Amino acid sequence: MKDILGLKTHCQSQELTISNPRYKAWVEKFTFDELEKDLGIFDITTKVSLENKKAKAVILAKEKGIFAGRQEVEFFLRGFKSVTYKFNKKDSQVLNKGEIVLELSGPIFDLMKIERIILNLIGRMSGVSTLTSRLVKVAKVANSSVLIVPTRKTLWGLLDKRACALGGGGTHRLALDNAVLIKHNHIKASSVGFEKFLITALCGFIKMQNPNIKFFEVEVANGKNALIAARIFADAINVGVKIPFVIMFDNMKPQEIKKTLNEIKKEYPDDWSKIIFEASGRINAENMRAYAKTGVNILSLGMLTHSAKMLDFSMRIA
Repeated sequence: MKDILGLKTHCQSQELTISNPRYKAWVEKFTFDELEKDLGIFDITTKVSLENKKAKAVILAKEKGIFAGRQEVEFFLRGFKSVTYKFNKKDSQVLNKGEIVLELSGPIFDLMKIERIILNLIGRMSGVSTLTSRLVKVAKVANSSVLIVPTRKTLWGLLDKRACALGGGGTHRLALDNAVLIKHNHIKASSVGFEKFLITALCGFIKMQNPNIKFFEVEVANGKNALIAARIFADAINVGVKIPFVIMFDNMKPQEIKKTLNEIKKEYPDDWSKIIFEASGRINAENMRAYAKTGVNILSLGMLTHSAKMLDFSMRIA
């Protein structure tokens, strides 16, 4: 059940489409807004030399990876009626070096104008998707049901989140209004202590009655607070509170997480399976198998987005 629940709470890729105004705004930011900044008044080089010529061009992959960004580029290209295009790859498909992913035709002035926006967008998204795909395979060797998700340490916002999903990962929360996530700074700012703050926040959530909140999560830095959170969540579940509960083990060692999980299972045999468990903090390709083996449901990695290398593409005039 938790595997299915985790996919609903921490993989919200169904929201990341152009039909969603929030996602559309992010796509516009990294296409039309970027074009305006890049273009200035106009492309002076093309205008003084090739303005009236028409041409065909191709976008090709210069290295192997997982393709991402088709939906976003199609949205962008619909703004250029003079340009016709044909995609040869779908999102999530494997790319091989030298493959043509997109064919374009139109005035050279327009092709040169949109080149960098397209290359930057698919380069960034495909880079994130490729890294995610590689790390998903690493983690699933140790735990076939674990979900790999990004954090909010991201350069390209929701586009990065969608790229992670296209690489086989999840999204985590999409915005601050998307889920309750109590972090150490919330508790420290309150000055009332972990247990009291968590109860107060949970009561506030129940009173709010917001059906759009996807889950209720709390960070814990040690086994003691994890057990407190498990007790509070178990009590809430038993009185009928209808929200997925998540305990995030933040910057805890794998052996400590495993020990704590066993204690929670022993202490709450009827309720632990209804709680989602997440590990986060300094997880990377070298240690993620150890974290996956603990039995957590979710691994969140900042490196999926803050350390992803762009996949290399280029445009060639045919």
